[in-house]
Parts: sequence; C-alpha cells; structure tokens
Amino acid sequence: MAYIFDHPFSVPAWHWDLNTPSWNEEEHNAQVVEYMTALFENAGDVLAPFSNAQLNQGFWLLASNTGSNHMYALLDEAVPWPSRKRCIEAMEQLFRQCFAQRCSSYVFYEQPGGAPESDALNEICYLWFDIIPIHGKPDEIGRRQVDSVFLDTIESILYIENDACRESGSHGMDLWAFYYPDRVASALERLGHHTGDPRR
Repeated sequence: MAYIFDHPFSVPAWHWDLNTPSWNEEEHNAQVVEYMTALFENAGDVLAPFSNAQLNQGFWLLASNTGSNHMYALLDEAVPWPSRKRCIEAMEQLFRQCFAQRCSSYVFYEQPGGAPESDALNEICYLWFDIIPIHGKPDEIGRRQVDSVFLDTIESILYIENDACRESGSHGMDLWAFYYPDRVASALERLGHHTGDPRR
C-alpha cells in the first residue's frame, strides 16, 4: 500500500517522475489481485493515515492504465476466478469505507471547475468506473462473468447513502449502458432512477 499512497502530494503527481522506482505488476497479477482485495475490503483502516489528496493521486495510479496495469490483473485467467470476483465485489467496500466517509456532499458533475484540493476524492470517486480500463464485452463469452460482477458491483454502489457514491454509480451505469442497455435499464428501474440525472 505504501508504494501507491505513501507519497507527498505533488504537482505533477509523484508517479510521473521517471526516476521513481517501480515494479512490473504484470508479472505478479495474482499478488496484485490479492493486494487490491485487501485494500478494498479494509479501506477504512488501511487508508486512514493518508490525506484525501494523497489518496486521489494513488487511486489514479492504481485504477488508470495511463499510470499502471494493475486493473488488468482482473482479466488474467491465470488468476483463479473466485479471487478476481472477490476483488471486483470488494470495490463496494472501498466506496462504503472510504469514499462515503471522506468525499464531500456536492455532486462533482455539477462543478465545472473540478474539485478543489480539499475535495480531491470526489474526482476519483466520480470517475472510478470511467478510468478503470475494463468495460463491457458482451460478445465475448469469457468476459460475461467479469462483466456481470462489475454490473452487480456498480449497482450496489447506487444503494450507498452518499451523494458522491451514488453519482459514481450513476456514471458507471451510464458507461455500461452502451454494452448492456437492458440490464442497466432494469437496475435503474429497480432503484427508481432516471437516466440523465447525475444525482440519481
């Protein structure tokens, strides 16, 4: 966890420094899934020592393929499916234990200038399912179980009593609706939500 989060906030972020020591996570996908699962399931305690700004920069490194390839481990069939499934499902706990507790109440989508530094987590919370480089592939049989668990997890986040989390879940549903329109429509209908409303 220290490699991802235990760095001073900086502009640009510390991980863009080419002299920063790194490790090849693609050679350790089973370990990556294990570490991410432990992080998500215990987010409240594990992330407590770090500021919101530190977490924002660390999550961008962890989730976005512009910074690393950690999330691709969830697609590695050499890693047992139960482990990968548990990791995807554990993202709900990341939202409950971290984002719901630390994000500001405003809706990020309605802030055209972006989040101020004090509300840095609202940005990564809103964009979580956007920057993760995994999106629906309904035509690939091998991907359907991965997609199903992602959709279940995104839907579960819509139930969290926190505007920032619900906004992220809503944004995630909008993104996945392109691939699974009927399933997303059913999920939103169950929750009494309407497409196009960032507060749903």
